[in-house]
Amino acid sequence: MPGRITHQSTPPRLSSSNQPASQNRKRVVKVKGVVRVQALLRGMGCEADCRLLTWKESSTTGRTYTRCRILDDPPDLPDGAYRVFFAGYSIPTRKFEGSWMLTFLPPGIDLEKAA
Repeated sequence: MPGRITHQSTPPRLSSSNQPASQNRKRVVKVKGVVRVQALLRGMGCEADCRLLTWKESSTTGRTYTRCRILDDPPDLPDGAYRVFFAGYSIPTRKFEGSWMLTFLPPGIDLEKAA
């Protein structure tokens, strides 16, 4: 399935660190290029179009992660296990208590080249 990619200049809001107060170090995360991708959700006997908001995060240790959040899905999809299809990829995800779990994409997915 070919995906359409658009760029967004404002990164998503990130949650704060869950480290104990006794630790005086802060988690520093650098957010790079936010990309929106057209996608398809399948699971729980349903199929629906959605969009993915994807971004790369780099930690102070040098690791880079690609994360995504599901947007614009139909509100009546039941909780449970799904697969999200975009740009020739298929990634497992889950809806729990009406909210989508934040998903890490596998290394090597280049969203701009995949479109």
